[in-house]
Amino acid sequence: MHGGSFAMGGLHTEDARCEDYAAQADCLVVSADYRLAPEHPFPAGFEDACASLEWIDRHADRLGVDRARLAVGGLSAGGALAAGAAAHARDTGGPMIVLQLLLFPVLDAAVATRSVREFVDTPILTGGGVAKMWELYLGRRHDGAAPRPPVPEYASPAHLENLPGLPSTFLCTAEFDPLRDEALVFAQRLLHADVPVELRHYARAFHSFDSFRATRLATGARRDQVAALRSAFM
Repeated sequence: MHGGSFAMGGLHTEDARCEDYAAQADCLVVSADYRLAPEHPFPAGFEDACASLEWIDRHADRLGVDRARLAVGGLSAGGALAAGAAAHARDTGGPMIVLQLLLFPVLDAAVATRSVREFVDTPILTGGGVAKMWELYLGRRHDGAAPRPPVPEYASPAHLENLPGLPSTFLCTAEFDPLRDEALVFAQRLLHADVPVELRHYARAFHSFDSFRATRLATGARRDQVAALRSAFM
């Protein structure tokens, strides 16, 4: 599931990443599009993510896919969709997921962590951008005068109360990413729920830095993701 703050991007956005996965992890990759906010707020994108996953499972034989070795992944806002879809699959007896690959994921609609408050002028994504993306995705503004309405946990995976039984997780974070702290907290909660977690934190890096493949740090991060996929599919 591609990134884009729930409001931008499309099938072209992650072409290079998907090609890397297919070639280097020796797997079939399905890049799934989804309806975008603000025209299509939650649950539209989430429903599309779930429908894509279920379609792959139904058509596994025709696609040459092993139903016992399915992974779901997403970058940034796509990480929220991937994590929500994985939780929905667990809760509804849906496709069996062996790995959720969460890359600098959007997870917490509360927008209250230290990193989201501190990083207001960082590359690619700022704390203000995080607040705005949640307004667009949830289809509502909050002026601070009234209590925030509850957020559906499938929209904001950090709000999931029941974590046991979620798939093994590869999660990466960057030092100067407003989303850093919510991802670190989510990783810790998963570990406490006995969910296997591989956490990669990249110092001196910013949100989605691995989209710029010309750097050694980005190349190494892509290799880490491929290794996680190869290990999950063994």
